[in-house]
Amino acid sequence: MKKIVFDLNGDNRPFIEGLNDYKSSIFKEQYEQCISMVDSYLKGLSNMADTPAALVGSLESTNNIITFDGERGSGKTSCMMSIVNMLTNDNHKRICGNYSFAANTKFETVQMIEPAFFDKEHNILTLFIARLYRAFKDKEEQPVNHLSDSNCAIELNQKFVDVQRKLRCMFSTKRDDDGLEYLVNMAAAVDIKEDIGKLVGLYLKYVNKEDGVLLLMVDDIDLNDDYAWEMTEQLRKYFIQPNVIVMISLKIRQMFGILQRGFKEKYGKDRKPEEDNEIAERGERYLAKLLPAHQRIYMPEPASFMDAELEVTNAEEWGYSMVDGIKVEQVIPELIFIKTRYLFYNTRKQVSYIVPRNLRDIRQLLKLLIQMPNYANENETVRHSYNKKQFLQYLLNDWRDINLKEEHRSYIDRIVSVKQFGELNYVMVSVLFSFSGDKLSYRAES
Repeated sequence: MKKIVFDLNGDNRPFIEGLNDYKSSIFKEQYEQCISMVDSYLKGLSNMADTPAALVGSLESTNNIITFDGERGSGKTSCMMSIVNMLTNDNHKRICGNYSFAANTKFETVQMIEPAFFDKEHNILTLFIARLYRAFKDKEEQPVNHLSDSNCAIELNQKFVDVQRKLRCMFSTKRDDDGLEYLVNMAAAVDIKEDIGKLVGLYLKYVNKEDGVLLLMVDDIDLNDDYAWEMTEQLRKYFIQPNVIVMISLKIRQMFGILQRGFKEKYGKDRKPEEDNEIAERGERYLAKLLPAHQRIYMPEPASFMDAELEVTNAEEWGYSMVDGIKVEQVIPELIFIKTRYLFYNTRKQVSYIVPRNLRDIRQLLKLLIQMPNYANENETVRHSYNKKQFLQYLLNDWRDINLKEEHRSYIDRIVSVKQFGELNYVMVSVLFSFSGDKLSYRAES
């Protein structure tokens, strides 16, 4: 049976799985798909081994970006970080099966790059160099037998200095009256892509993973509207490297919207109506090239994890004892009853909509409920009625905003506003009549 593991002390931090979690994880299919993609990429590179030097530039067309696509809270960051954690393990052959290229390659990674750090001064290039340099310094403190010789460390350190100098030239605001030396530095900056490849190669050699691959994680790049376009362009220009695999988590449709806005700005406000179709086509083509369909990993649909076993690693710390083998779809309704005495039911065909449809919301509601004292003791003599108020606030605010479309939220407000019990039936009939036979539309299912 598939299993979902939550750490309630982790708040909204990604939950990172290891090799021992591989077979029972709800992301098992996504992990297998990712390993297959990595293996295919490495196999493609091996086929280029005998390519003449004059054609070696064709490696630039070998796309190395693997995309984890999903809604917010669907687990794409946890999935991405978990597979990287597994592949960088010395025993990663255990999960590679018949994928020999992935099994026989040594993988390394650096700290994930997050969009919160993107601004005019910091971009993927500068953040990557900073992450790699930090990893280099951290490795220096480890036992010598895990690292290469001191000459490699000196060469690597010098390469960091060289690359940093070129980056300053690339992003300098100076343009005029800077002299010949500045022009020479600008010319050197053109080679930054080659320098990054050499820098990664030296780092992999330093950590005794020569001829290995660096796994670069970029999280939620589409959340930064102001710099998402620039960041994707830098990935395309500088990080399509044979010794790098980029793993990026995002919502592709949201990224498409950002690209469209970028193209519209280039066309200007006076563009012709027919040019909007051209803009949409350009956005689709750009995404198809940058994030090819055969290298996209889609997160599980809610229906696929509702019947998964739920495990809370520290439930006892919160005074709650989990029943072994209990399913996700059962836990939430049962906890709601224990804590509030409100009843919600699952049917044979439908899981109650009170059960959230993404992993983040499930964990947050689970933590909210577990923190509450039980509504009453065995004799029902002590009751914690405040639990009801607390849960109603969640239901009428968080749940409503997440699950109902905007046009239907006003109906909830209208029902809640009823002050006299005698008016309730009239208001309910009036609300139901206004639907004209249509059912409530749940955003979680759309």
